[in-house]
Amino acid sequence: MSGTTVPTVLHVLPHPGGGGEEYVRLLEKMEGFRFERMFLTRSMSPREAVLSVPGLSRRARDFDLVHVHGDSAAIVCLPALRRRPTVLATHGLSLLRRSHGVRGRLVRRALAAAVARSAATICTSQAEHDELRAVGGGADKLHRILNAVEIPDQADADDRGADRRVLDLEPSDVAVLWAGALQPNKDPLTFARAVADTGPPLVGLVAGEGSMRAELERTAAPNLRMLGHRDDLDRVLRASDAFVTTSEREGLPLTVLEAMARALPEQGTVIMLGGDILGIDLAYNLVDTGHRVILVPHEQSFWPHKVDAAERPRLFEALRGAGIEVVGEAPIERIEAGEEGAPARRVLLADGVELAGDVIMPFYGLAPALDFIAGSGVDIERGLLVNPELRTTDPHIWAAGDVCQIWSAEDNAYRFYYGWQNVKAMGEIAACNMTGANDSFRTFVDETLSVNGEGKLHSSFWDYD
Repeated sequence: MSGTTVPTVLHVLPHPGGGGEEYVRLLEKMEGFRFERMFLTRSMSPREAVLSVPGLSRRARDFDLVHVHGDSAAIVCLPALRRRPTVLATHGLSLLRRSHGVRGRLVRRALAAAVARSAATICTSQAEHDELRAVGGGADKLHRILNAVEIPDQADADDRGADRRVLDLEPSDVAVLWAGALQPNKDPLTFARAVADTGPPLVGLVAGEGSMRAELERTAAPNLRMLGHRDDLDRVLRASDAFVTTSEREGLPLTVLEAMARALPEQGTVIMLGGDILGIDLAYNLVDTGHRVILVPHEQSFWPHKVDAAERPRLFEALRGAGIEVVGEAPIERIEAGEEGAPARRVLLADGVELAGDVIMPFYGLAPALDFIAGSGVDIERGLLVNPELRTTDPHIWAAGDVCQIWSAEDNAYRFYYGWQNVKAMGEIAACNMTGANDSFRTFVDETLSVNGEGKLHSSFWDYD
């Protein structure tokens, strides 16, 4: 021990900014500890990070615990991890998930060594836990602790108006915020292009710094504003009308949680439109956490399950029994802002019913994005057409996942197959067939929607193995 009466913790971060630093800020509110921070690099330079390790080894001697944030920092710090008890936190496994081939094998080996040397490794999502378990280093070292954020005080209209004026937003502007490090895995260019394509009154706000800033500025449309690094992100969120993330890979992003906390107050009201099976799963969780959920049904309710009209009343009654309010099936006439002092949104139905809520969540099923393959000569319909061996009409291209429409001789049509078990099987079959096998896909999921013994809906698409 360091000899002090207060336990001391050294937080080691790869660089300033980003979710890791916000994570540390929240931890530093714990009483009974003394915290300090160390950045391996202030310029995101790998060379600078490596050269900082001797200094870390010396500095770590003065602390009872070293808390290393991120897989890249864990690998760089390997030589220093023997010095003091160490905790690792994954924060998205960005390096592991973008490393393939020989580099990928080296990263996995180094990360397994880092996990083995740690006293504990905190995984911020179940996916990270499963990936690290496959990497090795000791399953007993892995602990799943999900990210969390502080619940903000709900701003009144004056606060929000003041924040919007600081950002030079007009009352008619629809402000959409993107926040994060400006680097390839966050894919800020997709957001910038979408803002440019949409045009005013939408205004895109980009909060963050990184290697892609110059590229974004070159492609920026007049309605895209670069805010740089912000220490007042909560105020920017308060001024915004929507939040968007475009990341290719994440753990459990703090920015998303902060946006959700800002939009939906404790015991707030969610108006859910449509109610596909993904939305219904979320609705159960929202009710369990003390929120009010109002479901506006649609023909896409329960998607991708095919439900007969005669079955719908029984299923809706099961939802009501779980505390989800289901209104009639009148069409939506319009959606508008709530009145001052009332919930933020109002939905008006064609039968005259008016619904007030803090958040509106549309869940009308999913449709694959096919822009990436359009013009390639590969046949597409609503999805990418493949035979039962998952080969497209180009004999050199196979496909797997929700993007596929697979030929079904039984249905005499191409059809989609959803659910984790189906998607997992597709990936395995496509990989085997690309290397010479000739296996055919068959569904592994019973696609019926049932009401269990507790009176709750059960969907096979919620099942994971």
